[in-house]
Amino acid sequence: MLGPDGFDSVSDVYRYGYCHALALTLNERTGWPIVGLYTKKHGHMDHFLVRRPDGLLLDVTGAHTDVEVLHAWGSYGEHADYHSVRPASVEQIWAEVNRDDSEDPGDVAQLSQEVADVLLALPCGDAAPAVAAGVRRASQLAAVAAPTPIAAALAEHREDEVPGGVGRVSRELAAELVR
Repeated sequence: MLGPDGFDSVSDVYRYGYCHALALTLNERTGWPIVGLYTKKHGHMDHFLVRRPDGLLLDVTGAHTDVEVLHAWGSYGEHADYHSVRPASVEQIWAEVNRDDSEDPGDVAQLSQEVADVLLALPCGDAAPAVAAGVRRASQLAAVAAPTPIAAALAEHREDEVPGGVGRVSRELAAELVR
């Protein structure tokens, strides 16, 4: 495993502890706005992502519509109260870190850069059929092709062609996302 102790995989690092670190890295490198999943039950953001120019939300699982992200996170029992995707900020994340409400992004700084390299290698726009079709409800998703998964995008490149020389991270992420 390439991440900190206590996680079984790279994707788990960013789904269950350091999503804010990846969002900060992606925001810093691209300028794309940070958003969070706001849970009305607890009154705070519980997962951070960035919004790509094509409107899709990007995190370690790839690029997805708002509906897909809310549906995926809402399918976990304790997280079924997610209400909306809301704007977030760098300052908001650092305030949480400084209050010890979130882990220090420095713990995974190098890994975040490598994962960002993989995610930013995805084509921006080709993975947006649901957005282009105007999908607004989960029931409409079945009629629309799913966004290009990271694994498929990486499969199109040889390891040495992946930007940033992140072959080891791309192999692990691809293996996890194909499961």
